[in-house]
Amino acid sequence: MPEHMEDAKTVKTAYYTTQSEVLVLLPQPSDDPKDPLNWSPRRKYLTLFVLCFSCFAATSGPTSFQLSYVLQAPTYHETTIALSYSVTAAVAGLFGGPLLFGPFSQIFGRSAVIFWSLVIVFFCQIWAAEMTQSPDYLPFVISRWMAGMFAALPTILTPAYIVDLFFLHQRGRAFLCLEVSLLGAVIISPTLGGFIVQTQQWPVVFWWTLAPIGLAAILVFFVLEETSFSRDQIKVLSSEPRSFIQTRIATFLPGTKVVPSPTIRTVLKSAITPFLIGTAPITILAGLYAFVAFGFTIMINIVTTIILQTPSEFGGYGFSPLQNALFSFAAWMGVIFAQVVGYFLGDRIPLWASRRKGDIWQPEYRLWNMIFPAVFGPMGFGLFGAGVQYHLHYMVLALGVFFVIFSSTMSVPICLNYVVECFLNSANEVGIIMNCYRLAFAIGLGFFVFPWEVKVGQGWTFGMAACFDLFAALLIGILVWKGKSLRKYTLRGLLKSEEGASIVIRHTENEPESAPKNSFAEFNE
Repeated sequence: MPEHMEDAKTVKTAYYTTQSEVLVLLPQPSDDPKDPLNWSPRRKYLTLFVLCFSCFAATSGPTSFQLSYVLQAPTYHETTIALSYSVTAAVAGLFGGPLLFGPFSQIFGRSAVIFWSLVIVFFCQIWAAEMTQSPDYLPFVISRWMAGMFAALPTILTPAYIVDLFFLHQRGRAFLCLEVSLLGAVIISPTLGGFIVQTQQWPVVFWWTLAPIGLAAILVFFVLEETSFSRDQIKVLSSEPRSFIQTRIATFLPGTKVVPSPTIRTVLKSAITPFLIGTAPITILAGLYAFVAFGFTIMINIVTTIILQTPSEFGGYGFSPLQNALFSFAAWMGVIFAQVVGYFLGDRIPLWASRRKGDIWQPEYRLWNMIFPAVFGPMGFGLFGAGVQYHLHYMVLALGVFFVIFSSTMSVPICLNYVVECFLNSANEVGIIMNCYRLAFAIGLGFFVFPWEVKVGQGWTFGMAACFDLFAALLIGILVWKGKSLRKYTLRGLLKSEEGASIVIRHTENEPESAPKNSFAEFNE
């Protein structure tokens, strides 16, 4: 990615793919070296890596035991379904934590909130691993709920970093990296847990997570910086530490030394804004898609363990935890394939759509990538349901899981990216409310999915999920068609986007000789 020239006097642009096309940098960076947009690519990508690894490590905490809870049931003298409620408790924590603790980033800074959330998740994992006696069922469930409460904070705070650090033409890939780190943890962590419980006692599925969580906390402490920067006015801080140690202490110990001292009104506004954004028509439509698609993805994660590990004489596949873990590589492949497709198309298709429409940007162009999830999501749920209903070969189920995970991994960051770019000044708050939409359905599914299966059968359960997922894709179609008009029905003062900006400038004569073909180079218009 290019690093722009700091001496540009008007519009700073970067050559993109050809000598005759110039891609405008949006937003326009300032001349201040402290502006995160002016950071070197190495510094930006290191920050993104630390943030994504923090999301991965934190999320691995409340999800690491998803393939082992069947084996935990005898410890607490509870049924397998009762133990599945601990998964639901973790999801409930992931839902509620950002609503309660997200506004704290206004007081202590985003970096401090991420660091201390990792520390708390670290100790919640120790708590869960020590709950090995029969009366410990309720404390164990509470530990999963608390781990979820704090594990979600890095995920909902990272979108604001992406907006601060990256230009419009880079954000698609950055948001995909965020979502891959999140869903990667949801998939990889249980897989490793499945391998572990095959030869070890179940508490080990919690002990191993201490390594990535602890490493993430260390990386955050030594690398992460606040990226808040105002190009309109100078924010006066209570102090400006100079040395590395002073900066680390000021960033992560309680105080407001690296962020402006907030007023009570600012904090309350930060707490209320997610709900205001959540009631905007564009957020409702994008959120409902995430509500349905991600919710049913969690449903597959919940029931797959039971379906695969149920003995074959009772209608299951008789898998061991090790075989279950091997089966989950189908989900790994879905994540990897989504990363590859998103890397090549995540920003290219929206920019291509902009070129077709006169080189003028609209946030709705982000949604053009949703064609892939719209096709493969319902197909995946249908295949999984047919495989379970007719007890087909487990590879049919694996193919269904692959399609579902691929669809979910691609769609959630696209929806999040779109809504963030409609509310650029409220990226934290968008992260909070989109997290709520994404997880709300998953909380309830843990309680009614089993009665639902009894009522209509496993095949129809997932067949209906396919129909609901297809209907949700139509909501995204409405956004693509009428999103620009729907954005007008939003509370005034919240909307801010790059709509209407010229994304490409075309030059046919007097091309600067210093601009090599198929490379990025800056010049003053």
